[in-house]
Amino acid sequence: MVCTTAQKSTAGKITWAVVIACVVAGVNCFAPAGLTVGTFQTKSHALSLRPAIAPHGGTSSLVTTPARPGFGVRMSAAVPSEPRENIKWDYTRPPDDPEGFKDLSDHIADVKRLAKQLADRKEGQMITLQRGKGDSHCPRAFTYKEETLQLDLSNMTGIIGVQGSLSGGFVALVEPRVTMEQLVDAFLPVGLLPPVVPEFKHITVGGSISGVAGESSSYKHGFFHDACVSYEVLLADGSIVTAEADNEHSDLFHAIPGSYGSLGVVTAATMRLQLAKPYVAMQYRLCESADDMMALMLQKWDSPDTDFIEGLAYAKDSYVLCEGQMVDEAEAVWGKRGRLRRFDRFYNRWYYRQVQKNRRKMKKNDGVWGDVVPMKDYIFRHDRGSFWMASYKLPSFIGRSIGFLLSSRQMYRMANAMPQVFDKSEIMLQDFMLPVANVSAFCADLHAYLDLYPLWFCPLKNRGAPGPIFGVPLDNGDYCNVGAYGIPKAKVFEFEADNVRMEAVLLAMQGRKVHYSHAYYDESDFYDTIYNGAAYKLLRDKYKANGAFPTVYDKIITRGSNL
Repeated sequence: MVCTTAQKSTAGKITWAVVIACVVAGVNCFAPAGLTVGTFQTKSHALSLRPAIAPHGGTSSLVTTPARPGFGVRMSAAVPSEPRENIKWDYTRPPDDPEGFKDLSDHIADVKRLAKQLADRKEGQMITLQRGKGDSHCPRAFTYKEETLQLDLSNMTGIIGVQGSLSGGFVALVEPRVTMEQLVDAFLPVGLLPPVVPEFKHITVGGSISGVAGESSSYKHGFFHDACVSYEVLLADGSIVTAEADNEHSDLFHAIPGSYGSLGVVTAATMRLQLAKPYVAMQYRLCESADDMMALMLQKWDSPDTDFIEGLAYAKDSYVLCEGQMVDEAEAVWGKRGRLRRFDRFYNRWYYRQVQKNRRKMKKNDGVWGDVVPMKDYIFRHDRGSFWMASYKLPSFIGRSIGFLLSSRQMYRMANAMPQVFDKSEIMLQDFMLPVANVSAFCADLHAYLDLYPLWFCPLKNRGAPGPIFGVPLDNGDYCNVGAYGIPKAKVFEFEADNVRMEAVLLAMQGRKVHYSHAYYDESDFYDTIYNGAAYKLLRDKYKANGAFPTVYDKIITRGSNL
């Protein structure tokens, strides 16, 4: 089932009225696993769920009985399968045209247009994606795109539809340039979210898949791509395949995450959604060392009352574990779980500053403090100020007064537009993924050599094999990401030498980098020692990527000091 319109515009938020219209039209028509059939209450609309027979027999689903007549929808609970034109995403069109939703026929036409571009390209011409400055959250130079055929995916920003899955719950079909803010604005008002939502508003679905993105729910749900059940992939010869975990393209399905578009172009993804609540009750715990924080993190890892875990370090002896639990409006009453805290207003403190300030309260309260945050504010808590990167150029009190200029998107745009002000050579900007047991030793080395704070800690569930070629080792247990962003204090920062040194330290501790930033690996080490280059080569051959798409190594390696 699809709830969609012929709307072709791509940007902007979905208003409450439109979201309600989508709900009425059937966006939230299936009961996820564990949801009791009955009334599902959203902020502005109640849906009465009742059992129904699937249109073609077999698996039963649910159908909505809206509070007002005329929009009841009955649909199949089948997960999409190829070819895309044959998917029966039947839907009732909402009474209005919601921004952000896209008709399936428009999507098919766009994909066919891209496929024709590939089929007609000049012999030997490489294929890349067209990006404007600031559209990417990657700080690297894109010189490898020169003289290539740059595919324009700027209109691939539509949510195509939602339907029930055979295993219960919901799946959404979305295009690759859909942003995290679009997903949240579309689904949170009806009580749904992707299991993992990266922290910056304008990170895209395609970027999160290609770049193995994680966030504070990743300790439970893995990476963003772990919620994806299929990818529609445009291959170099212009053919289109649907890759799923158990079909003839399962090898491509598992290899797409982390491949940075070097095997094909993802033109749509089908991803799971889960139930969500409108608020997050936060509990902050003060720790005196990385060892203490990681031990506490492991205690919370399997807690049924925990939905989000992350850590922040402000100094060698000052760590904070941040634990969140989804709660409804009744639990968000002032004083019940702490005061209501916002992070999306221009005058609000940046999140890391608020947690830093809370340390004083923690010391007076047995090392613990709590507050309640609206869900969207929590999800994008690091967007304003780009974690703490804006604080290197602006005092916090000034930054708060011009907060609309300091979103992550604007920060990247300014960094590209004013390189003299935002000198990349001054900054360590890396995400280091390590086995949980090695995090403390890595932090000790980072402190001794660079003295770089704050640090961000994001625990990651490792789902094991089969999995991405360019992710974490699949047989090495769970991981934790250490985000090192900023200007080191211990020494004069030598950009290339210090990045190379940290790569060596990371590898010695069985860690891996997230490859959105600068990398200096030797090519033979990269393919023969760090990753399974042989498997990657076989996939490049099978899916006709050689001579068409740049390799992962070509895309991520920094050459000639070109930052």
